[in-house]
Amino acid sequence: MLFPYAKLLTLALAFISATSAIPVENQEPENQRLETGAKKRQSEKMIIGYMTVSKSRARDYNKHGTITWDEKHDRKSDDRQQTGPGIYTTPVRGQQEGDKNSWYCVIEADRAAMKRVSKIWVPRENNQRHLQSLITYNPTLWWRSEGILHNYITWMDGSWNSEKTLRMSIVYKHPEQVQMSIPENLVNAKNGHMGFTALCDTDQKNLPDEKVNYDDWHENILGSRT
Repeated sequence: MLFPYAKLLTLALAFISATSAIPVENQEPENQRLETGAKKRQSEKMIIGYMTVSKSRARDYNKHGTITWDEKHDRKSDDRQQTGPGIYTTPVRGQQEGDKNSWYCVIEADRAAMKRVSKIWVPRENNQRHLQSLITYNPTLWWRSEGILHNYITWMDGSWNSEKTLRMSIVYKHPEQVQMSIPENLVNAKNGHMGFTALCDTDQKNLPDEKVNYDDWHENILGSRT
């Protein structure tokens, strides 16, 4: 069946009128969709710490867009290995000492992952009364073997994997400061599923100045500072 020309014209005009009535704001342009997506991704991230690093390490972080494990640096025994091998971050930018050649980094992670991951405070000593009666018991937890830290973490919660538990502590000789170490098995390259990102710059003033408050973390966190 063929429609008369006049009827076809009426139908066409009605269609054009209907489509043109769609609000402009609902006809989302490509750049607006991209901007919305970027904002959504940003809201899914949170700053979890800062670092002061060497130029070479900063370049490596910027190249990969995330923290990377340096076997020599992250596993060696020094003041930054207080709670075992790890990538040590601080809640305030510039807290870690550096020199004139140092770079400064801000570290982010997926917000959901930070809620999900196990987190523990590692005090200098594990002063549990029922353990003090053991003659061979050494309560010290700082600068101890990974086995000792594993025992402490799994003693606090037997379901936790000590190799995938973030560790917070007071900084040795600086009781007013705190820090957090990230174990090797949590970095992106080890499928840690934390979504870590890193951005480094020669001037810390070019980085965010948001202070991280570990006390704001309430999910899956155990232990005490002292």
